[in-house]
Amino acid sequence: MAKVFAEFVKEVETIYHFSGQQVVNIEGDQATGTCYCMVILIGNENGKQMKTTIGAIYHDNYIRLNNQWLIDKRIGKFKYFLTY
Repeated sequence: MAKVFAEFVKEVETIYHFSGQQVVNIEGDQATGTCYCMVILIGNENGKQMKTTIGAIYHDNYIRLNNQWLIDKRIGKFKYFLTY
């Protein structure tokens, strides 16, 4: 997941990631969740500063290892892109 994200934002100078509503269902050492987010990316494109706003919904699977919750799988669905 980190490798894919790094490639996605390699040309971005600043990232704001606002997490909103989140629902998590826990079953033992596994859980599923849905999180609604707004992501703002600021960078340069052809010498001009650009800002992109993304509305995203993340569908996650979590696992508890060594008493710590980790994201095991994430499916991100981008609902809209606004660039200006």
